[in-house]
Order: sequence, then C-alpha cells, then structure tokens
Amino acid sequence: MKIAELIDEAALDAMEREQWAANLERSIAFGHVKRPLSDVTLMRSRFPAMRAIVRALKLIAAWRDKLPAEFVAEIERAP
Repeated sequence: MKIAELIDEAALDAMEREQWAANLERSIAFGHVKRPLSDVTLMRSRFPAMRAIVRALKLIAAWRDKLPAEFVAEIERAP
C-alpha cells in the first residue's frame, strides 16, 4: 500500500472515530444507549494518537526522496 493511500486511510479512520464518539455521546444524552460517558472520554483520548499518525505519514511522504529506500519500502510493504 502506498504512503498516500495510508495517509488517506488513517485520516478517514481518525474522522470516523471522531464521528463515532460524537454519535455515542448524543445517543447517551438522549437516553437511546445506556453506556457510561467514560466510554466517550476513552474514545476521545485516542484522537491525538490518530492525528499524530496522519502527521507522521505526511512527513514521511514529504521527505520520501531523502529517506532510505528500504525504510519507505518497509512502510509500504503489504502485511
């Protein structure tokens, strides 16, 4: 998977996590879901990590030509 694809996927995942947290919070507030608000807090605590992943991938993409080819190949290697 190319770095650009990884960036898109990570950014989409970060956005989905934020939407899930907001939807869960609304559902709890309206009484549609009986879960503690701490679940929302836990979900939101992971936002900074996902944003950091997106930033790191963007930096790797920007510096791609200056990084060792083996490093880039390892990142883009399929699981």
